[in-house]
Amino acid sequence: MNYLSKEEIRQWRSSLEKITLEEFARRLGKQVEEKKQTHDIVDMIVNNEAISATPELPAKKPQKAITFKFTFKKKLTEREQKILDYLTKHVNEPVKATDLASLIGLPRDYVYKYIRNLRAKIAEEVLFNSNEGGFLLKS
Repeated sequence: MNYLSKEEIRQWRSSLEKITLEEFARRLGKQVEEKKQTHDIVDMIVNNEAISATPELPAKKPQKAITFKFTFKKKLTEREQKILDYLTKHVNEPVKATDLASLIGLPRDYVYKYIRNLRAKIAEEVLFNSNEGGFLLKS
């Protein structure tokens, strides 16, 4: 059997012509492979597969509650507050920027901006870069 290649399928998707994949394959004298596992969002919806928009953060071991009293120079935004809440739950533990990015639903590059803003808004020096990578809120 002569099946469509990935490149030919990409050509079909980028084509402005409104034809089905089967019609496109027929024109090329090829066939569409029926049961092929894909991670295409359309295929996942059609097959009722589970789709996760925001990945869950890995579960950490429970820790005794530590209360903090911060003095803020300025009011925190909603996202800055989310990041600070997450950091206070993981006191003295390194927290990766990727974990914080998935928490606020933005690319990792934005996390550094929010960390910089948090450092500027918190009067105390409690937020540090971790030696293992990531950020560390010290008690």
